[in-house]
Amino acid sequence: MRRRWKVDKIPREVFDPDEFLALADGASKCLVKRLGEVTKLKLRTSRYLYTIKLGTSDAEDLLGKIRCPKEEQ
Repeated sequence: MRRRWKVDKIPREVFDPDEFLALADGASKCLVKRLGEVTKLKLRTSRYLYTIKLGTSDAEDLLGKIRCPKEEQ
């Protein structure tokens, strides 16, 4: 019997904030990780974990538009 790798556990990085905002509509939660001048946002959907890295001010603007529950890491 062959074993298949579970590829849905690998995070997917998004580089466009508008695409990330569209994905946020179907997300169960948004995780926020602040790393100095860079903020990493993670969206947990039923299938994938999507990530984006933004500057602090850009991340705050995007977080204001996201409606799913937010959680600091």
